Amino acid sequence: MTSEPWKEEVSLEYLHSFPIYWLRRNFIKKNIPMKQGMKVLEAGSGPAHDSIIFAENGANVTAVDLSENALKNAKRIYSELGHSIITIRTDIMNLPFGDGYFDLSWNAGVLEHFNDYELGKVFKEMVRVTKKSGIILVFVPNKLYFWYQIHLKMAKNRQYEFERAYSIFKLKKLFKANGLKNIKVSGVHIHPAPSFIVPKTGIITYILQKAFNPIEDSTRFGIIKSLVGLDICIWGLK
Repeated sequence: MTSEPWKEEVSLEYLHSFPIYWLRRNFIKKNIPMKQGMKVLEAGSGPAHDSIIFAENGANVTAVDLSENALKNAKRIYSELGHSIITIRTDIMNLPFGDGYFDLSWNAGVLEHFNDYELGKVFKEMVRVTKKSGIILVFVPNKLYFWYQIHLKMAKNRQYEFERAYSIFKLKKLFKANGLKNIKVSGVHIHPAPSFIVPKTGIITYILQKAFNPIEDSTRFGIIKSLVGLDICIWGLK
């Protein structure tokens, strides 16, 4: 990981310009139970924009990241939206919380930046700080999504130095090895992305996204979406 992967100031409009933001948000709204006062940890949060949906539904959000700029942006963005957030700059392989503190621990676009040894430590910490019957949720790039593999080969000036993709089989094994139960899988961004340049996608990608929206918005077809989507979504109970 680069020493400071986030700019000093990042606008919410910029973060909104990534289609994956809206797809993750919609998925959480439809599939993950939220309630007033629940404690949510985003471990490896960046500016914590993906956790705004939890704050909007009355959750107490804690954002943990190594990037000072990311956490400053999180504070500013949440303040502008009228939400509170706790930010802590620390290594997510050694979380500064007691056992069973959070109702839900999660991250998106994070675990792909760790090797297997680091992945094991990060995930164990996420499980440790989650309460009994609490939820652990992750979004990670799908190894079978062709256009992501093209991105990895062609992308220049990457935000992070190390990046890889996962299969649902590896992720299920990780969840089961940590004693999680009621494991479910799905996926987001299931449409092909021939115009994969970000933050704005091309007109062909836009048309494809509209065409695939009925399946994308459905809470069904979880296994299929986990195989064909850009992001695998996997969650389970402690």
